[in-house]
Amino acid sequence: MVPFATIELGTFVRLEERKTGRVQAIKLGRPVYAQAKDVSYFFFVDIWFCTFNRYKIYLEGFEWSVSEKYILACNSVTLLVKPHYYDFFTRGLMPMHHYWPIKDYDQCRSIKFAVEWGNNHEQEAQDIVKRASDFIQEDLKMDYVYDYMFHVFREYAKLLRYKPTIPKRAIEICSETLACPAVGLQNAFMMESMVKGPIDVSPCNMPPPYDPHAFRTLLRSKANSVSPVELWEQRYWENQAKYD
Repeated sequence: MVPFATIELGTFVRLEERKTGRVQAIKLGRPVYAQAKDVSYFFFVDIWFCTFNRYKIYLEGFEWSVSEKYILACNSVTLLVKPHYYDFFTRGLMPMHHYWPIKDYDQCRSIKFAVEWGNNHEQEAQDIVKRASDFIQEDLKMDYVYDYMFHVFREYAKLLRYKPTIPKRAIEICSETLACPAVGLQNAFMMESMVKGPIDVSPCNMPPPYDPHAFRTLLRSKANSVSPVELWEQRYWENQAKYD
């Protein structure tokens, strides 16, 4: 792992240094700067997405972001700012097991402590990285995603009060139309995820919804994983204040 962190590519966040139009992401080995798109309010981070990062920050903008799963797969410690939107796999993630939880307030201090902890506990940090990557590679395989899509469409179909029909002007697009213009990894990933024929096994069984007790237990388990982090952070800043 390399000694610097970046913010997720494509994320819009509040601009701190309004006058200069630049924001220093995390200064560990060397500064990483991003140019402001609008120095009065936002900046757009134009830096590497999934290479050369010891830490990556997942931060929502004004709405849900699709990139959480990509960041978790990047072999970097994911610093996940407490989200307000949830993906279909979110409940399978556990703080301190798959990612480091970041408070949705006082984010800079929370991130600073996370980086300090990770640099001083490299093995534990790498364990978090491996578990996150394994989760994405194993639990979110395309076969499982297609099974999930099947169940979603089947349940959605039960809600329809009309019979869907193909519009008269609709044009069928074959796989080659999408894949042939693509090159490199884009083409490889398209070919890997392409459905090549009917599957000879039934889709996985969708587990039943959480009952109230199981759901409270899950939420309590996640809260118990976050509480020690908040205590460590509080003590860290109290100790820092003694030497300032």
